[in-house]
Amino acid sequence: MASLIEQLGGSRIVYWVATWKSGVRGHRTLFRYSAVSIFSQIANMGCNLLILRWLAPVTMGTWQSAMLILTYASLVQAGVTNGLNRELPFASGKSNDKVAADLAGTAQTATVFAIIILLLMGVPIALVLARSKLVLLCIFAALAGTASALYRNYLTVTYRAEGAFETLTKILLAETLLAVATLPIVSRYGLGGMAGRFVFLSLVGCSLNYIGRPLRHLGRFSWADLGLLLRTGTPIFIFAYLEGIVGTFPRLLLLANGGVLLVGLFAPANAIMSALFIVPASIAQYIYPRMSYQLGKSGKAIDLWPIARNTAVGAVLCSLPVAALLNCLLPFALHQWFPAYRGSEWAARWMTIAGIFVGGSIAANALCSLKSWAMMAIHTGTRLLLGLALPWICFVLLRSLGAIAFGVVISEGVTFVVGLCCIYYRTHKGSGDDQSICRKSMAPNATLA
Repeated sequence: MASLIEQLGGSRIVYWVATWKSGVRGHRTLFRYSAVSIFSQIANMGCNLLILRWLAPVTMGTWQSAMLILTYASLVQAGVTNGLNRELPFASGKSNDKVAADLAGTAQTATVFAIIILLLMGVPIALVLARSKLVLLCIFAALAGTASALYRNYLTVTYRAEGAFETLTKILLAETLLAVATLPIVSRYGLGGMAGRFVFLSLVGCSLNYIGRPLRHLGRFSWADLGLLLRTGTPIFIFAYLEGIVGTFPRLLLLANGGVLLVGLFAPANAIMSALFIVPASIAQYIYPRMSYQLGKSGKAIDLWPIARNTAVGAVLCSLPVAALLNCLLPFALHQWFPAYRGSEWAARWMTIAGIFVGGSIAANALCSLKSWAMMAIHTGTRLLLGLALPWICFVLLRSLGAIAFGVVISEGVTFVVGLCCIYYRTHKGSGDDQSICRKSMAPNATLA
């Protein structure tokens, strides 16, 4: 028997199995974090479906319109958190803990200042735009939740070590359980309950992240460190912001052509897209700092290609079975449980496919680690142009919700391919400028190893 196994390449199989086991052991934190994220995805999807059953399309349209603040209010951060997200693990890769603490302290001060600006600007605008007390309540809830999200984004960026991700896993689990436990508030109080629940979950999530924060001793605010964060973070912020608003194009298109009713009918499609992106986003949150850490440690751009490639392929493979299951369940669920949203069936089904490609596009974070702004411009420009043009063209031609979602599918599929091509080109064109990347990334008074 032993000789037969040897003849069949048994030694090679044993080697592959041993390598696979070693890889699994080396990524236990990622697997645990991803498992909790999957549970969170399923739970949040269930919550969203129940909310759709309880709230009418017009009511959901009002809430979805108010939540646009969450996307556009991120302008006040000016890229500081984005810069920290890249520079903090890079400094850790260079084993420079003092630089990391100084950058985190500067980013915290800048974030608090951004929240103050948001509230000072947002409250007067809400008072002017709101047409009823209920709409005003929704806008205030969106502002409060957004302010909390800004500070939470800063805190989340500081969770970069293995132990920190273990803590983050527990926090995510607690937030998911709270999200399920607070569902009766929406059932009883409708739109007002929706707004209150959103604020409560936002504040609790931010508080838990603050209690478990891994960096307890931060450096003082420094204009030099702020300059480094802005030089790095502003381009990343601009690209991320442009990509983020692409997701609002379908809602803006529907809002302009049919009002809040069509926006509300599109809510199931939005919910599916958001649910499918939860797991890839959690993987990106884990992998992206690993990319920057690896670049800081080795100084070689090519080392990021296997990480990016495996991330893209893994995200697509994880999303495929979920998308297939959703496609099978959607017709029955909408017709039996959510009859008011039956008109959104094909929009929701197309969005399950679009969600697959959106998840795979998280590999483009490698371009941020490399500070390859030219390649990022190509990737983001593709998503921005196609994300606006294709849904609009499809809607003009077919005048249906499904047509808009079909346009999103084509846009995300092309963007996914373009992103991988950009990463491959940047990581394989040569490493002559890798050391210059490292030098530009270091804070004042820091040196290359």
